[in-house]
Amino acid sequence: MSLWQTPNTPETAIISTLEEALNNSNSKLIELFKLKVKKTVLQNEIFGTIEVHFAETPTQSKTESLDYIDTLLTQLENKNKDKTILLLIDEVQHLATSDAFSTLAHSLRTLLDKRQGKVKSILTGSSRHYMNMLLNESTSPFYNFSERLPWKELDDGFITFIRNKISTSARAFVDKKVLMEAFIKLDLSPYWMLKMVSHYILNKTTIDASLSYILEMINETENFPGLLEKLKDIDILTFKAIANNKSIFSKEFLEQVEQETNIKGIPANVQRSVHRLIKLNLISKQNSNEYYIEK
Repeated sequence: MSLWQTPNTPETAIISTLEEALNNSNSKLIELFKLKVKKTVLQNEIFGTIEVHFAETPTQSKTESLDYIDTLLTQLENKNKDKTILLLIDEVQHLATSDAFSTLAHSLRTLLDKRQGKVKSILTGSSRHYMNMLLNESTSPFYNFSERLPWKELDDGFITFIRNKISTSARAFVDKKVLMEAFIKLDLSPYWMLKMVSHYILNKTTIDASLSYILEMINETENFPGLLEKLKDIDILTFKAIANNKSIFSKEFLEQVEQETNIKGIPANVQRSVHRLIKLNLISKQNSNEYYIEK
């Protein structure tokens, strides 16, 4: 299940999935299809349609919905007495994006705690910042709940796999070095790498041409020009400093802010810049003063 399926009421996605598991049929939750969800839809001939959902009006879960989730899990346990149930929740960091989801997060933690051994869970997410808030903040109901395992970046083995696929599908030879250079320019994203290879094979073009095309599509998909318009001069300096592994609270950087912007080079102004970058999902914060580039 993905909590982005119904971003305003994530409990609906949980209920729907549990009902489907029990009934082996589509969920009878009519509300799932009545929800008004704001979407940004991007479409082109390679990617198909990509939908990005936003919680416009996050709603606190009702007691009856939380009780129903408990009932469904119990029914699922009884139906599979000799089996361990694996609950896979994708985009779980969504629970940390609004106080309205706090009740659901607390309830879900309780439901899983009392079923230890019988119901196991895997929680995945796409935002390091909000995953950190959900799993590592002491005030979060999921604090100390799980072992955190970051996805390992794909390496030379992935590039070998890609080269072999090109060889068998397109009967073409591409040097591994060329593919690795393209992979690095795509920020080691397997998703965009596979899209690039698909474009290369379908259009019978060159790797450079396909890479240029995909980079342009990323620019449009992520709306980088639109994001840039929202950034202040200090935000751009802060983003570049983080990207180059420089200390954003050092005397040197604060002096740079003072010289190149019209605001004072003080830690408070840098901290406000960091908050703006996090809100735009351009960076994420892991530990104290440890930041990662997200886009």
